[in-house]
Amino acid sequence: MKQITITSQIGGLLTKTEKIKKKGWIPSVAKGSGSVGRTFEDALGLRENYFEISDYEGVVEIKTKLIREDNKYKYINLFGATPDKYLFEIKRVLRTYGYPSRKDKNLRVFNLSFSADKTIYTRKYLFRLAVDRDKKEVVLKVFDPYTSQLIDSNVSWSFDMLEEKLKRKFKYLLYIKAEKKFEHNQLFFHYVDSRFYALKNFESFLRAIEKGYVRVTFKISTYFEGVKYGRINDHGTSFDIHEDHLEDVFELLKHN
Repeated sequence: MKQITITSQIGGLLTKTEKIKKKGWIPSVAKGSGSVGRTFEDALGLRENYFEISDYEGVVEIKTKLIREDNKYKYINLFGATPDKYLFEIKRVLRTYGYPSRKDKNLRVFNLSFSADKTIYTRKYLFRLAVDRDKKEVVLKVFDPYTSQLIDSNVSWSFDMLEEKLKRKFKYLLYIKAEKKFEHNQLFFHYVDSRFYALKNFESFLRAIEKGYVRVTFKISTYFEGVKYGRINDHGTSFDIHEDHLEDVFELLKHN
């Protein structure tokens, strides 16, 4: 654990975080899966951040996670990144590799996660994430399931783009764990654990992809009704890290 002398800016955030933890149960200010994060940010006095910059003063990214008894949903979204080798790649991915939606068999969706340590099978294809250091890109490789022949390596993200996004978002990371409860039809959160990290370097991020600790998740859907019926509904493509391997990419900091 590395020790740093923190700035007053970061010190203020860490002081506020300790006060929020000591408050105990705080009523949720939002609904849905993002409510645990939004409630914490509201307690800090922060507005929702829709930009690709750090949440707090453009310096510290804040990530929150619920503690679950079933130990599921361990991945943390780091940032969104559309494949950048070709334009309209998301549309091509859906058209080529999408599968029928359960809501409407006539429409396609592509909601899958890929990593370098697992091969994902669909009815027609095999997928595996890889780091190509010669071409300086992270690539989703697609294989024929019967011959194992590589048939597509165009779904890719350049090192330059990924490094720029990672470093813009994560100079420092404040990671918060919370419990939840329902009482009188109201959702409450109790923020019980906080850890402060610094980004190591881009090479650590690449190695984490190679080991399968960082995955890529596609959330490509289609509008199922209304005037947009049949049109693509892209909910984003993200790079996510397993929380048990945060310290492969980030260094835990001790502060004074």
